Amino acid sequence: MEQSSSNANGHKETAAKAIRQRYPKHMSGMTLVDAYYINDEDLVNYVTDRDRYIALAIELLKPYFKTVQMEFSDSQDGEALTAITSTDEWRFLFHLDPLFVDGMREAERMGTLSETVLSWADLNPKQKNDV
Repeated sequence: MEQSSSNANGHKETAAKAIRQRYPKHMSGMTLVDAYYINDEDLVNYVTDRDRYIALAIELLKPYFKTVQMEFSDSQDGEALTAITSTDEWRFLFHLDPLFVDGMREAERMGTLSETVLSWADLNPKQKNDV
C-alpha cells in the first residue's frame, strides 16, 4: 500500500512540475493559466481538467465544422474555440476560461457533456455537417 501511495504522490509531483514549467507566471499563491490566475492548490486539477475538456469539446464539435481550433492565446479575454463552417465562414464558439472548466465539470457530473458543448456552440445534433 505504501508503495502505491508513494507512486501516486510522485506522479502528482511530476505533473505539477510540468504544469509549472508550462505556466511560469506566479503571483501570491496563484499561477497564470491563459488569461486567468488559478490558485496553486487547484492548479494541477484545473489544468488537467481544462486540457481534457478542450480535447473533448474539439472532438464533439468536429463533425459540425470543417475546422475547430483554439485561438486568442495571450489575449486579454483568453483562449477560445473557433470554427470554420461548411461555407468557409469563421465562427466564435466559446471561451476556455474557468467558467468553461466549471461548466464541463458540472456537465460531466450530470452526464450531459455532449449536450452542454453543443448548447454552448449554438448547435443541435441534427445539424451535423450542415453548419
